[in-house]
Amino acid sequence: MRSIRIVALAAAISLTLVSAANAASPRRGGLYAGVLHAGVAKPITLKVSPTGTTAILTWYCGPERQQQHVTAGHALVHIRAGAFRYAQYPGQRLGFSTSGRFTTITRALVHLQPYTSACLDQRGGTTVLTLS
Repeated sequence: MRSIRIVALAAAISLTLVSAANAASPRRGGLYAGVLHAGVAKPITLKVSPTGTTAILTWYCGPERQQQHVTAGHALVHIRAGAFRYAQYPGQRLGFSTSGRFTTITRALVHLQPYTSACLDQRGGTTVLTLS
């Protein structure tokens, strides 16, 4: 019985280490960009601070060249262990949530979900941002 507990504990520790190893550190001062194609195209940028511990995430509703290009969301996100998360709920300006992680130093996987009519289609999804 004791050996089963030790094996279970060892397995839990190894899974924790593997999941932490999957997230990479961002490039300090880097600008990551991509487009979420869910309904209306939503350009997303993530500007990492010079320290690499925070970033400003901005997303738009509509392509930049069209008139419906509106800054729909703007957030200061904290980066911990190569991952970030932010939520701004309805009633606090424009509601949306985002989460993501840096898969390599040049790529980040981001999930975005708008909660209000900031974007008329209110559709979110997941996309990859690349270092520009």
